Amino acid sequence: MKKEIKKPIVEKKFIKEKVKKLKKISAPKDNIPVVSQRKYTARKYASYILLVSLIASISILTFMAKQTPYFKIDLVVTRAVQEFNAPWFQLIMNGLTYIGNPGISPILVVIITGIIYLKKRKKEALMLLISTIGASLISVTMKSFVHRLRPSPSLIHQITIYHKPDSFPSGHVLFYVGFFGFLFFLSFTLPENNKFRVGLLVILGLQKSIIGDYRIYLGVQWVSD
Repeated sequence: MKKEIKKPIVEKKFIKEKVKKLKKISAPKDNIPVVSQRKYTARKYASYILLVSLIASISILTFMAKQTPYFKIDLVVTRAVQEFNAPWFQLIMNGLTYIGNPGISPILVVIITGIIYLKKRKKEALMLLISTIGASLISVTMKSFVHRLRPSPSLIHQITIYHKPDSFPSGHVLFYVGFFGFLFFLSFTLPENNKFRVGLLVILGLQKSIIGDYRIYLGVQWVSD
């Protein structure tokens, strides 16, 4: 009789455990709705495709840059960009390039990474750190391989001084790609959809897009760098 009484109780517990397991399996990861999860996956794969295309383009350009100090298009673009010489524009360009200088960029990386970490995004914070350090290592490695000199003052106007003689690739551009580019990637792929996220995407996108322009404007980088 005792076994017959306990049997239904054991079965009920077994069924409850099965239901709990099924709920865990069917529940979206990180409490993300199914639709948002699909968007997240689509954004992630689109970013991967873009990254692979970028790496292939950079590899081809690296070998071309090693063969020549500058291309004709470099000189044409630099002179065209430097025709716009408004004082306020030069001030903005110097301010933007200041962010990427060796004494400022590490502080910025530590602050932003710390904020992301405190927001309980430990994995994202670690990946941001790896992306930024990786970009710096790529810059150092490629510079030592290519040994391309900075633009000559006899060819264009150098508005600001540079810290290192090697031009290709641009350390500032790689820092912006590794750091601000990864922040753009996070903002693009994470499922939160609000006005702050859209604004952040616009700011990061513009900043990452014009970094090359103001390095050219200051006369320390060719467009092919």
